[in-house]
Amino acid sequence: MNTSRVDDASLTELLAETLSEGRELVRVEIALAKDEALGELARAKRAAVLLGLALVLATVSIVVLVVALVLALGGGAAVIVSVGGGFLLAAVVAGALGAKALPVGVLSKTKARVESDVQRIKEAIA
Repeated sequence: MNTSRVDDASLTELLAETLSEGRELVRVEIALAKDEALGELARAKRAAVLLGLALVLATVSIVVLVVALVLALGGGAAVIVSVGGGFLLAAVVAGALGAKALPVGVLSKTKARVESDVQRIKEAIA
């Protein structure tokens, strides 16, 4: 009967340790998810600024090209077309940079870690 108490105590300690490690795992995962989310938010802000710049430059390009078309009927359009083309090129570059800066997978590192943790827990239980 003495071994039963030892087994119960060992089981209690094991359960307490498991719960403690589980809490620590959740705390660490939340901290890592927060860091990853903040990084993705910073990239999303940068992308929004670049895409906004692309929109403004595209709008200016269209206005300049329309003015060039009007002036083409009367002359002096080559300079205005060049300026409009320059704005359009800048808009394309800013748009490409903005699109490239968009986050691809939201919290992908955290998802992978949690899936790995779940798999390890399943293996430990089995």
